[in-house]
Amino acid sequence: MAIKKSTNLPKNKIPLSRQHQPDPSFIPLSLKASKKKANQEKPVEEKTENASDYNSDAGEKIAQEFGYASSATGYDSSDDEVVSVADSLPEIRKQISQKIKEKINEQESNSEESGVIYLGRIPHGFYEAQMQSYFSQFGEILNLRLSRNKKTGKSKHYGFIEFESKEVAEIVAETMNNYLMFGHVLHCKLIPKEKVHPELFVGANEVFRPLNYRKRARSEHNRIRTKEEEEKRIEKLRKKKSMKMEKLKELQIEV
Repeated sequence: MAIKKSTNLPKNKIPLSRQHQPDPSFIPLSLKASKKKANQEKPVEEKTENASDYNSDAGEKIAQEFGYASSATGYDSSDDEVVSVADSLPEIRKQISQKIKEKINEQESNSEESGVIYLGRIPHGFYEAQMQSYFSQFGEILNLRLSRNKKTGKSKHYGFIEFESKEVAEIVAETMNNYLMFGHVLHCKLIPKEKVHPELFVGANEVFRPLNYRKRARSEHNRIRTKEEEEKRIEKLRKKKSMKMEKLKELQIEV
């Protein structure tokens, strides 16, 4: 009688043929811990390498612009050179920020144009000093000119004022136009830039000293003349005297 192998084994028992076959998905706990530790350490090393590469490239580019590193192609910098460039980065950043500020200031100064106004019907007694103190409340004055008579030095009752900012000049022209001052209604207008004469403010901001024509005539009359000049002067006087005598004879006036 043949004996049959029983296949009805208990559920908690594994056949001997399968007990010694290892599970491919099984990983011991110690190996898992070592792999986890290696994975945690590896990205840190990669990040530090990438950061150092980035800093060296950026530092080299900035340093080359300011003359701190060689700009030749194919130049491989050593670790000491990278460290020196990294040390000079704060100084380079300061220089860059300073240059940017200077450019911004230049642009702002160029964008602000000066403005010139015409001021008419200026009353008597309102001269350069008074105009300077009065109109300086609006803004900074660059040039001020009050037109005067060259012979007498008296005011011609009109003038020109140049302000540092064109906006201030527009405000002054709008505010002071038809303004009543000492019984005079002022006329104030903004002059376009293309109509401003380049020699408009020649001799401005100076005390006007009129020429003494009497003194000049006196010195001219009393100066020492040469012999030829004296003869011409006498001849001229004789002609004038003869002309007068002829006119008196025509009028039958005896002298």
